[in-house]
This record gives sequence, structure tokens and C-alpha cells, in this order.
Amino acid sequence: MASSETRQAIVTILLNSAPLQNVISFSLMNDLYLGANRFDISAALMTDSATALSVIPLSIEIQIVLGGEVASLIVGEVDGLEIDPIGGEMRLTGRDLTARFLMSQTQQTFENQTSSEIVSLIGARHGLTSDVTSTSTLVGRYYGNSRTRTALYQNARATSDWDILTWLAEIEGYDLWVDGYTLHFHPRSDAAPVMAICANDCIDLHLHRRLDIAAGVSITVKSWDCRTQQAVTQARDSGSGSPSAMKLVIVRPNLPTADAALMAQQALNQMTRHERIISFSMPGDLITLPRMMLALAHTGTDFDGTYEVSEVERSFSVRRGFVQHVQARSVAWTQ
Repeated sequence: MASSETRQAIVTILLNSAPLQNVISFSLMNDLYLGANRFDISAALMTDSATALSVIPLSIEIQIVLGGEVASLIVGEVDGLEIDPIGGEMRLTGRDLTARFLMSQTQQTFENQTSSEIVSLIGARHGLTSDVTSTSTLVGRYYGNSRTRTALYQNARATSDWDILTWLAEIEGYDLWVDGYTLHFHPRSDAAPVMAICANDCIDLHLHRRLDIAAGVSITVKSWDCRTQQAVTQARDSGSGSPSAMKLVIVRPNLPTADAALMAQQALNQMTRHERIISFSMPGDLITLPRMMLALAHTGTDFDGTYEVSEVERSFSVRRGFVQHVQARSVAWTQ
């Protein structure tokens, strides 16, 4: 059971490094789907608000003290500003520093460098430190094996730095995310559960099952291998054998047989993880993050098992205090 201490949170929001006064509420969404984490902040208008908000860009950092521990929940920049002069409030919305990569265009192709070298280079270009697991294959080798697209995506002359980073994560089988001023690039893994969740820990708990996925999934990847001049087809399925199984086809250019087989298996793994989803609300903490594993137990149902956290939405308000809503997807399931 979460202790009462977890409810006693002290929130500080820094706007261009200066504390933002009279914060009314904030919400913060973190997820693992290769996008930017987002924030939404409401505060009372002050006499000097116009001066403080006239500076562009507006940087934001949300800090919290919980149970004597201090943590930075997000570092980012404001994308949108809304002022309510009658109600005397202002609203700031924005994203973490992933936005720097999303807004930056490039025409580089990086043929003679490894993926990890490219990630570090792009991270430094945007003022971020890179926490990277090294890779050894030159990106040029992927080009030579006809594994990539011209100019990285569909004959485009320019693409965003984030598109390049997510493409590198795809070909290496890595995960990619930004935390504060650090860009992370590491192999995906299913680590052991680090936290157990029971109904008594939660304000509410909901267990969801996708019956269309439970009926079975078949993934077929189709391509054309330019090097061998042959069509490539690779299929993987969840083994249910049901005539109502979901059948999906993925078409990608320039994949050799081994890469098509890997893509089919990865797509099947991702799809079947969405068969069982749990969602719950609980007092806010500083522990729960996307990518971590948790073990659901003692529900009295067959949903008990291991899940990967996919989304964490934290919110704070003067009325409700500090709470969080968590969504997690099943890691593996045995019928």
C-alpha cells in the first residue's frame, strides 16, 4: 500500500531557470512510442507575466520533492501559450527536448559511420549528452546491402534528425528516448520485474483484453531484394490456428530474406503485446517509468503476470495532489 508520504509532494516549475509562481496544476505524459514527452501547466497570471513570457524560447523544468527525494520530471521547451486575462490564468504546453530533433532537417546520409557514432553526433549537435550502447556495423553496409531507402526515406532530399535516429533504432533493434539533457540509445530488453502491483496499491485498476488479437495474429512481410532480383515473402504467426485470426501484410522495399523474417517477428511481438493491457491510477511516485517491468499479482484473474509500462501520465493540482495514471502491456502470454 502506498504510504501517505507519497501524497506529500512539493512541486517547483522553472521557467527560463526562474521559479514559476502560483502554479495551479500540471500534467506530464511519458510514453515509449518514439515520440516526445509532453507537459501541460496552468498557473495564475502575475504582474510580471508579460515580461517573463516575452522571451523565446521558453524553457521548462518540472522538479518535485517526494518523501525527501528530489527529481526532475521533464526538461523541455514551451510550444504553446494561452492567456486568460479574465480568469487570471495562463497555460503553457510543450514537449521535452525530443522536439529539437523533430524540428531539425538534414540531408546527411552518414554512410561511413556506425549507428552509435551517428546518434552521438546528432545528440551533440542539439546540445545533449549521449548515453549510447556501441554498435559495430557501418551504416554504409546497410546501404550496400540494399537495406535502406534512398536518402533514408522514400527518395526524400531532407528528413528530420528524429527520423534518422528512429531509423537507426529500427535497423539495430534498439530503443531510443530523451531524458532531461541526455539522449539514450540501447538494445531493447525484457528485464526482470522491478515492481509488484496489487489492487490495494491502486486508486483504480482496469484489465483490458483484445479478443481480436487473442484469436490469433499472422504477419506477412513482402519485399523485393534488389541484390538477388527476387521477391521476398516471410510470415510469422502466433500459432492459434483460428480461421478468424487477424492477418496483416507489411510491404517494405529492398529487404533480404533474413531482414524480412526479422521484421515479421518483431511486428508479431509488438502486436501480441497489446492483447492484454492493464491501466491503473495510484498516488504519484518517482519510480514508475516507461520501459520498466512490473508484476501484476493477486487480482483473482488470469491477468496476473509480467507487463511493460508503456505510458505514465502524472498530474498535480492543489485540489487532488500528486497522482499518476499508468498503462502497461503484456510481455508474453500463454494461452
